Amino acid sequence: MVGTISTTDGAVSLATNRGNIVGADNSNRITGNSVTLTADYGASRSIGSGNTNRIHLDTPSLTLNTPGSIYVDNLADLTDLSINRNNATGNQNGSAGFLTIDAQNLTFSGADTSNNTALTIVRDTTGLNFTYQAIGSITLNEIDVTANGSVNLSTNPYYYTGGSIQGMVNTSKITAGDLTLSTASGNTTNSIGSSSRALNTQVNNISATASGGIWLSQAGSINLGNLRAGEDLSVTTTTGDILVGTVSYGTDKTLTLNAQNGSILDGGGAISGSGTGAITLTAKNGIGTNDAAVKIAAPYNPVSATVTGNGSLYLDSTTNLLGGLTTSVANGATRVTSSGSLVLNSMTSATDAAGNGISVKTTSGNITVKNVQAGATQGQITLNAESGYILADAAGATIKAYGVALNARNGIGANSTAGRINATGQRVEATTNGAMYLAADNNSVYSYLSGNTIDIAAAGNLQIANAIASNGSGTIKIVGNGTNSQLVAGNIDAGTGTVNIDYSKAGSTIVDDREESTRIIGNSVTLKAGAGIGGAEGSADNLQTTAAIITAEVTGNGSIFLDDNRAAGTTLNSIVTQNGAIGITTAGPTLVTSAITKTNSADNDISIATSNGDLSINTIDAMASGDVTLNAAGSILGALAGNLVFGNSLTATAGGSIGTATNLANGTGGIALRTNVARAASRCAPTSRRWVT
Repeated sequence: MVGTISTTDGAVSLATNRGNIVGADNSNRITGNSVTLTADYGASRSIGSGNTNRIHLDTPSLTLNTPGSIYVDNLADLTDLSINRNNATGNQNGSAGFLTIDAQNLTFSGADTSNNTALTIVRDTTGLNFTYQAIGSITLNEIDVTANGSVNLSTNPYYYTGGSIQGMVNTSKITAGDLTLSTASGNTTNSIGSSSRALNTQVNNISATASGGIWLSQAGSINLGNLRAGEDLSVTTTTGDILVGTVSYGTDKTLTLNAQNGSILDGGGAISGSGTGAITLTAKNGIGTNDAAVKIAAPYNPVSATVTGNGSLYLDSTTNLLGGLTTSVANGATRVTSSGSLVLNSMTSATDAAGNGISVKTTSGNITVKNVQAGATQGQITLNAESGYILADAAGATIKAYGVALNARNGIGANSTAGRINATGQRVEATTNGAMYLAADNNSVYSYLSGNTIDIAAAGNLQIANAIASNGSGTIKIVGNGTNSQLVAGNIDAGTGTVNIDYSKAGSTIVDDREESTRIIGNSVTLKAGAGIGGAEGSADNLQTTAAIITAEVTGNGSIFLDDNRAAGTTLNSIVTQNGAIGITTAGPTLVTSAITKTNSADNDISIATSNGDLSINTIDAMASGDVTLNAAGSILGALAGNLVFGNSLTATAGGSIGTATNLANGTGGIALRTNVARAASRCAPTSRRWVT
């Protein structure tokens, strides 16, 4: 029984082992600097005995320990209010009762029923440090202690009793300066908020630990440094930023961060994923900064990062990221770094503007690509696998932007069948110490390629400014798969290796880039086109080569016009048109193994000239109507005894002899240049002779 207890600056503490704390009469009063009242022996125990029989208090700091009902009022403005619902008979016996507390500037309405505390209103207009320790669950509607106060809610349920902290309705909210929330486990895990009803908060600092999931919706910025969920973790800020400290959540569970009108920023920690649960990051104004990327350690988690407004994305993976990365940036840059392998499911930049590029770099491991796209007129994509490969996803790989730069130490693409990287743009660069297997959409421009093997499949028109075999003796292969397409060839240099270009689909051509300094270079160069190689006679489209062996074929209607500058000489292994002229100039001794047109037409002439050395002929066939013109700084010779020049006419001009003979007196013993033409004209040096049959 309480009468009058008063101390000016001291503390008052009253406790009963098994009974209640009740007032002797309605004039009871406890006054002190702090007051603690304990009546915790069972849920039937109470502090005060009813609304008309309350304990009257006058204190700024109040602690109430009971699992039963509370009936108190207070004259003073409370700075601290602590309620502990622990049951001394065992928490399995639960808590229950009315929670009636009146104080100056405080509105408090709550009740405890069947181990659930319903805090309908806890509102203090001057600031309150409010602590509530439940042995069951907590549901709340409004807790507002202002930014000057703090809230600490915790549950410690018995095995079979629930212990979650939930909002009563979608608008339920906690407003405080500092907020601490925690839920322990019973026979099931206990959450803070739920997937269908996040707990609304408006606080400066938050610490939350849940045996189950955590779902929070914060008005204002929030630091995630002290959030630990046993299951899913979801935090949304309606205003302000999300600062990523050390974030912990359940194995195979999901993490969702959404700064609806702010940014997700590095707060000194990392997002750590365990298992395969999805990680979803969304922010209006940006994720990370140029100087402080958001760190993530999620080896097997699918990760999605989206910037919805004007802002950039900066992400740093401290491990492998093999679950797949999906990014979308509305208007800003994307920069992703990793110390392990990356799988890029989809990366997009929505606004085609300078500075809105996509950059991905791994210091070790591979980059596996499915889809990466930036702007077609100003976008730039850079992928850099410093110690590994750039590989295609099993479903294919597409990289598209105005500028594309690929660098991989070991290789780009896995093979020429299912392993190609589709790299499409107006300035595509790719470098590797190994092989590259690329695919290009129509109208792509490859500005610089370097690798031991360069293998390209083009869907249509393609321009190659530079393609260089980095080992000096590589393989360069280009295949056009579209009809009526054109390959514009610049500096294609296989060194002492091979070049094979096949643009043989109907209507397709191979032409020069019209730069005097660029050529197709290789020990062996093979060219195949559907409608012509080298454009028209004498045009700037005439194809320039530097090759020891040249094989060229036009499979449809079209001509071949080549200029080769290999001073050591070249072999025209097989030069074939179905219906077109042939015009070839060389800069060294030249062997014509075979140069033929397969259609009898007066337009299908064959002209071969070398500016240095001899011109040796095996077979030249212009059919009955085509004219043949041969010109050599040296001699024009028959390469084999069975050599033959066939055509309507032959014009042969040589600085040396035409044909050979070991017996100069009668012209026998050598190899004459054999012809089958309607008319012939020849001219050789005055000191030389002609042996023509």
